[in-house]
Amino acid sequence: MPAFVFRVCALAAALMLPALAFASDTPAETARPIPLPRAKPSAEAAPSVPSPPPVPPQPRMKPAPVPTPVPRPEPASPLPPPSVEPQPIALPTEAEIKAGIPPCGEACGDILFKAVDECLWVQNQNPKPITFQARVDGRLIELKLEGASYEKSASGPVKPAAGINTYHTRQKDPFQSSSAGIPVYRARLADKAGCATARGQITQFVAVFSK
Repeated sequence: MPAFVFRVCALAAALMLPALAFASDTPAETARPIPLPRAKPSAEAAPSVPSPPPVPPQPRMKPAPVPTPVPRPEPASPLPPPSVEPQPIALPTEAEIKAGIPPCGEACGDILFKAVDECLWVQNQNPKPITFQARVDGRLIELKLEGASYEKSASGPVKPAAGINTYHTRQKDPFQSSSAGIPVYRARLADKAGCATARGQITQFVAVFSK
């Protein structure tokens, strides 16, 4: 080998030795791992809202049945006109009168007449109800008289108010001045034509206990 070449090689080797020594003294940097991209957290699922139960279909409203008209049976014969006067009560027979029944009926003794406010009133002082009939100026008038009552007459008026045709009251007891009075029931002797005003208008009357 030529001397010149040998010297060049030796010089190059001498220059490279410090660099290699410096490289061997410096610790090599370890390769840093490249961080991977973080996975995005999946969005939390919203709580599921339960769906409302299905609404059952409403039944259709049935139309109301149309009522079938019921034919009214026609009377076989025309009805008789209503009677204007009540059926007269049968008067006691001769045999009953002989047996002690008054000619004006079995309840005749409990009937009294009293004039109040220009009208004649029929008074019943028996606890039993009485059916009373009288001929007034040829007209037959019938009254259903209630029985006299202590309870109903306790607060009864002394005189009837206007428009009142019947009432319970008490009258003075002529035999006992300290008595609370005798209970009686009174009814106005009247019909649509008007009231009787005097005892002389009554031509006949009958009184029997109501059945």
